Amino acid sequence: ARHIWTVICGQVMTDSVSGALSLIQVIEELGAEVLVPPGAPVPQDPTVPLSLSIVSLWERSSPGVPEDKESYQVRIIDPNGKEIARNEQVFSMIGPHVRSRNIMNVQGLPVNASGRYEFRVFEHRAAKWIQVAVVPVQLKVSARSADPAPARPS
Repeated sequence: ARHIWTVICGQVMTDSVSGALSLIQVIEELGAEVLVPPGAPVPQDPTVPLSLSIVSLWERSSPGVPEDKESYQVRIIDPNGKEIARNEQVFSMIGPHVRSRNIMNVQGLPVNASGRYEFRVFEHRAAKWIQVAVVPVQLKVSARSADPAPARPS
C-alpha cells in the first residue's frame, strides 16, 4: 500500500449516497482549557482528555494488484518526545477497490503539556514499520478557576 495523506480533525462525515467524505474542524492548532472548581488549586500541567479523528487515504502500490490485510500505525508523540499513544488498523484493497480511506477515532487522549504533538504514520512493509508521514499539531493546554455560581436573590 502507498500512503497518500493523513489529516487530523474533530469530526468526519460520510455522505450515504455519494460516499463523499467531509472532514470537519481540521486540526493544526488547538487550545484546550480545564475548568477547576471554585476554591480548588489550579494545576500547573492540567490533563485534558482530547478526542479527535485521524483520517488516512491509501492506494494500491500497483493498481492491478490487490492488497489484503495491509496495516498501519499512528503513534502520538508529546512535546517531550514521549510516545503517549499507538493505534493500529488493518485494511484491504481487493476487487474493484484501489484506494482505502481509514478513520481512527481517538477518545479521551490524556494530554497535559503545551507544545508540538506529532502524529507519526507508519506502514508495515517487509516485516518492518516504516514511517511514511508526520502530522504536527500545536496544542495549548491551560487551566483556570471556574467562576462561582452567582448567589440567588432571596
